[in-house]
Amino acid sequence: MNQQGESVYEAGYLDIYETTIRNSPADVKSSDPKSSVLKRNKSKSRLKKILWLTCLLATLVFAVCVIALLAVLLDRQTSISSMLRANEISRPASCLELKQSGVRSSGIHQIQLPDEHVPIEVFCDMETDEGGWSLVASIHESDISAKCSFDDRWSNYAPNADTYKGRTNWENSMIFGEVRKCLYDDYKNAVFHKISASDVMLWHVPSFLPISKAKNEATLRYRTANKFLGRYGANLRNLFRDHFPLKPVTGFRKGATGMKSLISSIIEMKYQNKGWYSYPVIHGTDRIRDEKLFPGYINRVTFRSDEGTRSIRYGIEHRDDHLQFYGFSEAATPFVYLNVIGNDLQRSKYFQIQVRSDRTNPNPAITKFENISSSGNFNLHYHAIQFANKSMRTECRFHFYVSNEKDWRSTPPTLFHQTDETITSRRQTIYSIEGVPRRVLFGYVLLFRNTGEKYTSVELDEIAAFFVKAVAKFPRLMNEWRYADPLVVPVTFDKGSEESVLESAPENMTKYIDAGNLQFTSYNNYGFPNAICPGVSVSSMSPEYACMGGISNDISENGTCGDFAGWNGRSQGAEYGRGRCYRGWTEIPCDSNGFSHPSSDLSSTILIFYR
Repeated sequence: MNQQGESVYEAGYLDIYETTIRNSPADVKSSDPKSSVLKRNKSKSRLKKILWLTCLLATLVFAVCVIALLAVLLDRQTSISSMLRANEISRPASCLELKQSGVRSSGIHQIQLPDEHVPIEVFCDMETDEGGWSLVASIHESDISAKCSFDDRWSNYAPNADTYKGRTNWENSMIFGEVRKCLYDDYKNAVFHKISASDVMLWHVPSFLPISKAKNEATLRYRTANKFLGRYGANLRNLFRDHFPLKPVTGFRKGATGMKSLISSIIEMKYQNKGWYSYPVIHGTDRIRDEKLFPGYINRVTFRSDEGTRSIRYGIEHRDDHLQFYGFSEAATPFVYLNVIGNDLQRSKYFQIQVRSDRTNPNPAITKFENISSSGNFNLHYHAIQFANKSMRTECRFHFYVSNEKDWRSTPPTLFHQTDETITSRRQTIYSIEGVPRRVLFGYVLLFRNTGEKYTSVELDEIAAFFVKAVAKFPRLMNEWRYADPLVVPVTFDKGSEESVLESAPENMTKYIDAGNLQFTSYNNYGFPNAICPGVSVSSMSPEYACMGGISNDISENGTCGDFAGWNGRSQGAEYGRGRCYRGWTEIPCDSNGFSHPSSDLSSTILIFYR
C-alpha cells in the first residue's frame, strides 16, 4: 500500500472509532471497532424478526376480522331463511287453506307447497260444496286413434306384462302441463302428490276452452263425500303407488280357487245318491279307462266355440282371454267340468261341450231329461241323457248352464239343446248354448250307477237343485277372473246424473256398469289395469271400454292403449284379425253402436280436484 492509501484507510478507521466511542454509553469501555459492526448486524436481525412478527400478528387480526364478518353474514342469512320459512308457513298451501283464510272467488290463485320456495298457480273452485277444491290434473285425449303416443301421459305401453317394470304418472311425482292450458293438453301439478286430501272431484269439460269457463260448460260434475282418500295415503299418488298399483300381472287369478271350491261342493252330491259307482279319474289325462265298465275309453271332453275347440285334461285349468272364459275340471269322482263364460265382447255366438266314448253298446235304452231349478236369483237349466242296459252300468251325462241376470249381469242363451248324438261305434253327444250367451256358467257332470239301476226325473231334479244351491254360495264367481278387486267409491252429482252417465256409456257396456261411482285399478282379462273408471263401476272383463288411463299391450288403431283407453270402440277384425261381434245371429262390426263413446266424450277433458 502506498503512503496516500494508508492515510485514507487510517482516516476511515479513526472515524468509525470516534463514532463508536461517541455513541457508546459512558460506563461502557471502548472495544474493538470490529465487534461494534457485529452488534449492528445483530440489531438488524432483531428488527427483521420484529417486522415478521408484526406481519404475522396483522394477518391473524385480519383473519379474525374475516371470520367475524362471515359469522355476521351467516347469522343474517339464517335470519333471512327463518323469515322465509315463516313466510312459507303463513302462506296457504291449498285452495282449502285459501278458503279458510278468507278467499271467496274461484279462479287461478297462488299457493305455497311444503318444501317449496316458489309459489305455484293453481285453479280453485270456491263454490262447490262450500269450496276449497284444488285442481291437480287433467286427462286430455288429443288423438284417440294414436295409441300410447308421446302425448298420452296417463297411459303406458307394455308389450309384455312379465317384463314391465315402469311406474305410471298416476304413481310418481312428475309434473307437466300448464294450468291455463289444462283443457288443451294433459296437466299435472305438484299438489297431486304433495298435499293431503280427503276427497276428489271430477269434471267432464269440452276441450279447448279457457279454464275460467270450465265449470259452466262442464257436462258432468261429481265428487266423493266419504273422505276415502284418508284411508289410502291422502292423495292419488299414494293410493296408486302403495295400495292399488298399476302393474300388469300374469299367472294366478282368484278364479281357480273359487272354481275348485265350487267343484268340491258339487262332488259332495255323490254321497246323497244310492247305487253310485266310482270310476278312476287320473290327473292330467283326457279320458277314463275302467275295465269294470268296458274295454276302451270313455269321457273325452272337448269345449267348443265358433272360433275353435279345446281338449280338456282332468285337473288342468284352461282359459281363453280372447273369448273371455276359463274352465276347470277336478281329477275326482264324479267328473265335473265347469266353464265360466264371459264373452262380454260378444265374439262367439255359441259354446258347446262334446263328450265321446269308445264304447259299443248295442240297443241301449236312451232316456232324456230336461228341467229348470232355481235358488234366489240363480237359475239352472239342465239336459241329461241316460244310457241304460240290464247287463251294464248306467251312464248319465248331465249338461247344464247357470245364469243370474241381477248379480252376474247374465245374458242367458236363447237356445240350449243337443246338436249331435252318435251311438254306433262311438257314443258321442254335443250340447250347445247359443244366441251370444254372456256371463253364464256352463257345465257337465258324468254320473254312473251300478248295473241295471237307472236315474229317475225326480232324482235328477234333486241333483239340479243341489247344484244350483252350491253355485249360489259363490255370487262373485263371475268376478273371480280378476287378478285383484278394484276400489269402488260412491259419488254425489253436482251436475248431471246417473242417467246421463248411462246415456253416454257404450251400448254393449251398460249391462256391466253401475253409474254413480268411481272405480280405481280395474284389471281386464289379459291382466292389464286401468286407472280410473269415471262416474261408473265396471264388472266387465273389458273395463277399458268404460275406464281410462293405465297400461295396455294393444296399440292398434282401435286398441286400448291410451289416456281414454278403448273409448273409440273396437273395429272389425281387431285383435289379431279374430274380432267378431253379433246382435242376435247377425254379425256386425264390433264398433258399430257397441263399444265406442259418443264424440262429445272423445272431445272432452277430465279435470281432477282434491279437497
